[in-house]
Amino acid sequence: MSLIFFVISFLILVGISALYASENAITRAKSEMNPIVVVRSALDADNYLDIRNNNLRLSEKLERMIQDERIVTWNQCVEMKQKSVNFDSYTVMEDDRGSTSLNYEMNVSLFGNKTSDCIEFHNGSYELTEGRFYNEEELKYHDYVCVIDEKLAEVNGIKIGDTIITQSFTNSVDVEDSEFHYSWKVIGFYRHCIRKNPQFSETRQIIYDQELQENAIIVPGTTLAEISAAYMNRMEMILSEREKSEAIHWEEEDQYSSEIILMLDSPELLEPFIQEYSRISDGIYTLESNNALYEKYGKPLNVIQYFSLIILAVVVGNGILLILFLSALQIQNRSNEIGIYLSVGVPRHKIIMQFFIEMMIEMLIGTTIAGMCALWIVKPLNDQLLALTVIQKQTEFLDADEDLSYSEAEKYFSEIDPEKILDQFQVELTGSEIIACLICEGGILLMSLGLTSPTILKMKPKKILT
Repeated sequence: MSLIFFVISFLILVGISALYASENAITRAKSEMNPIVVVRSALDADNYLDIRNNNLRLSEKLERMIQDERIVTWNQCVEMKQKSVNFDSYTVMEDDRGSTSLNYEMNVSLFGNKTSDCIEFHNGSYELTEGRFYNEEELKYHDYVCVIDEKLAEVNGIKIGDTIITQSFTNSVDVEDSEFHYSWKVIGFYRHCIRKNPQFSETRQIIYDQELQENAIIVPGTTLAEISAAYMNRMEMILSEREKSEAIHWEEEDQYSSEIILMLDSPELLEPFIQEYSRISDGIYTLESNNALYEKYGKPLNVIQYFSLIILAVVVGNGILLILFLSALQIQNRSNEIGIYLSVGVPRHKIIMQFFIEMMIEMLIGTTIAGMCALWIVKPLNDQLLALTVIQKQTEFLDADEDLSYSEAEKYFSEIDPEKILDQFQVELTGSEIIACLICEGGILLMSLGLTSPTILKMKPKKILT
């Protein structure tokens, strides 16, 4: 019996250790994810009227979503390239041919958010070094205030309270140079904290770095949306006059990105948040997080977890049947002993308890030996399980020779290294695994004893001894 318990205990310890290792690795990997949810319109847009209608319907749903206490902040941005007027831009980087990222006339990037906050200041991409960010009142009244890159300020000797001027049109026969000039009061400086992202190819990383640090000026989103709408409408007017067609009229709301980025309080909230708001989407929006990216790289851990559960289910199921059979056989072989006990007046429950204690001692002997053997096999088991997994190193992201288009929201996702995820997998034999094993075996023992006890209760001493 001790040998049987040894085999059962050993297999249970191996299964539980692998299961706990995979669950802990999954938990640790998910805890390092950026708690970002991307809201995208699920409605088709064939023309600008459809786009406007989609944005309005999405905005109605968003109003409820952003009130959720799990959301730290959110981005719905508008971006625009403009030309510096009374200050100079600075060169960010050069390639091997000596060309720079500033080889176009629109040499500064204006970035505005629909809120008086910004995810970049929460995820470590930006850091406010002096002054302040724009507030709700400045956002509400479309004020012309800005927070600029500290390098841009340093190159131009700009101080807090100074005014910089940008222009949305370059020289054109249709537009006066000063017609679309904008004066911005500098209220703060910020710096970039560039981090390498294992998701990105070298080409993609360069593009990402440029977008983050290329002479970026942060302004109220409402102000920039108003400017962008005026720019678009002037362009439409120019084109309609040339082509003698009807001009499209763009509104401020049309200028914001269709992707809305939500930052939650912790990664553990991602899955329940997405499940809750996916149920009430009404087909208007879809929710996405880089949990899907983790699932892609975490498949080996999921496979290990799946097979560990199968091993435990098979071992426990067969263990119950096997112990039940051996218990019944043992009762049958010791029927004379049971008959003697009953004939001298020993209560039946004490006989059952004696069998239980005997089996418990045999179980502890088998478990102790199994634990010693499991300690010896833990390290080889860990290495073997990792060797059997296949790390998916190919990504669906940009490679150097592929198209340079990608989702803007991807840069908010976590930096996930597939090998690092598997490094989190460590099979160990600790007290929790041993306790779990004893609970499983105790359950097997109790179930088997519960099924065999009626046999003892029905035994008649006279019939046995005659």
